[in-house]
Amino acid sequence: MFVVDASVWVARFRPSDVNHTASYDWLARVFGSGMHVVGPTLLLPETTGPIGRAAGELDARRALSELTRLLTFRIVA
Repeated sequence: MFVVDASVWVARFRPSDVNHTASYDWLARVFGSGMHVVGPTLLLPETTGPIGRAAGELDARRALSELTRLLTFRIVA
């Protein structure tokens, strides 16, 4: 199980981020191996807020949709 900070998710959803490729590839490997990923309660606003400010509401909604769709993803308080 991995606890993944919002910065990893922001980089994963923003192709212009310097860490995009590393974040995207690492998350793909983690999810591909069937491992569980957890995030803090504030993960959703901490991820979608910066994406929305940088790229717009549509991209923020896409990120939110993908985050909440992941089956092995858990939000913890």
